Amino acid sequence: MEIRDAVATDLDWIMAQMEAFADFYGSELKLDSNKEYGRGYVTSLIDSQYVKIASDGPERLGIIAGFKSPHHFNPDITIFSELLWWVPAEHRNTKAGAALLNDFMEYGKANADWISFSLEDNTPIDDSFLLRRGFRLKEKAYLMEVR
Repeated sequence: MEIRDAVATDLDWIMAQMEAFADFYGSELKLDSNKEYGRGYVTSLIDSQYVKIASDGPERLGIIAGFKSPHHFNPDITIFSELLWWVPAEHRNTKAGAALLNDFMEYGKANADWISFSLEDNTPIDDSFLLRRGFRLKEKAYLMEVR
């Protein structure tokens, strides 16, 4: 297994994974309803930010994506934020998820002051998976759907 940069030829696979993630997310407002916008956004991430694929030969096992930016309140703090960490169900009992997270953390440690990572409320990942890697619970997020 290797962790590699995503490239343009991964785009269709990534978009299929985004559709699976949107179903998993469980909102009435679908995250993938504007596919053209989504493709453009993912393309820009591949071109200018951090998008990695776990693969075993030609088979793709999972994806992780993030972006680096100045903190909203203090531009002297660079924050590396996770956007998407997804391993398809058929590969969840492999080391792909951990390998993707480890690569994400290495990049963040080399390029940022803070690494921000979130887990969905229905994830099968236990908090201890992040806590034992040096993360600490700092903030809880809530979502209210109003339409």
